Amino acid sequence: MLLTSRKSIDNLGVRFRDRTEQIGDRELIQDYRLFRSDDFIENFFSIREVLEGHHAVLGGRMKRTDTIIRKLRREHNMKLTFMDDICGYRIIVPSLKTQSIFLETIEKNFDVKNIRNYVENPKESGYQGIHIICKVPKIMNNNDTPSTLTMEIQLRTHFQHIWSTLSESMGEQIKIGEGSSEERIKLNLLSEEINKYEKNNPGFAQIDLPKSVSSMSLDVIHYDKSRGKRIISESFNEDLQEALAYYKWLENEMSSNLNSEVVLLASTENLNLDKSHTRYFRKGGKPAIPSIFKNRI
Repeated sequence: MLLTSRKSIDNLGVRFRDRTEQIGDRELIQDYRLFRSDDFIENFFSIREVLEGHHAVLGGRMKRTDTIIRKLRREHNMKLTFMDDICGYRIIVPSLKTQSIFLETIEKNFDVKNIRNYVENPKESGYQGIHIICKVPKIMNNNDTPSTLTMEIQLRTHFQHIWSTLSESMGEQIKIGEGSSEERIKLNLLSEEINKYEKNNPGFAQIDLPKSVSSMSLDVIHYDKSRGKRIISESFNEDLQEALAYYKWLENEMSSNLNSEVVLLASTENLNLDKSHTRYFRKGGKPAIPSIFKNRI
C-alpha cells in the first residue's frame, strides 16, 4: 500500500469527496481495503467464536469501492479512516429477545466504541436493527504505535432483515429518503408492523436458524441489479488472497457497468449466505414477506 499514514488515507478520501481524485486513486482505495483485509478475517473469527453453538447466522463483507466513494460524497464530514463499515458483519437472530442477549454478549467480548440502536429508535426510513461499532487496533505503515480503526456489526432479527432486504431491492435512493411515495408508504407500514409484533412477541422464533459452526467460506458474487439476478458466484473456502485478487479483478472489470454489483462475502457456511445476504439469492432481490404481515401492508 503506497499510503503511509492515516493522514494520507484521509486525504485520499477528501479527493474523492471533492471529486478531485487523480489517476490511480481508485486503486489506492482498493489498496486500503486490502490493508484492512487481515482485520476482516480476524474479526470474523472472533465474532464466530462468540456465536458458536448458538442459533444465529453470521455473514461479513468488505465494503465495495464504489460504495465507499458514494458514502464519502454523501457524508461530507466522513474521514476514510473513520468509516466504520469498511469491514462489516451481520448477525441474524431468530427473535427480539435473542437480539438483546447477543447485544450484551458482544458488549462483553469486544471493545465497543458506540451502539446505534435503531430498534428502540427506528430511522425515519423505517430501518430497524442494532449497529455496534467496535474498536480495531491497527499498525499503520511507518508507525509502531497502533492506531484505532473500527468495524461495524449489524445485529438484526429475521423480520428486521426482511425489511432491510426489501428496502435494498428498491434501490439506494430509499436509503437517502428518496424513492416513490408508494415504496416509502409500504416500507413504513411494514416497519411499524414488525416493530409492534416483535414488542408484543419478543420470544417468538421468527425463523429456524442453524447453530453457528467453526468454519468460514469466502464467496465473490457478481449481481446484476437491473435483472435482480446473480451472474457469477465463486467460492474460495478460506483462501483470502485468492478471493481478494479475484474480487479486485472482477470489480474493475465491471466498474463501467452501473447495473453490476460485485461483492466479497464471508459466512460460516456458504449455504447460509441466503439468510445473511438474502438479496443476492431471491428473484428480483425481493425477500418473501411473512404471511402474518402480508394482509397488513
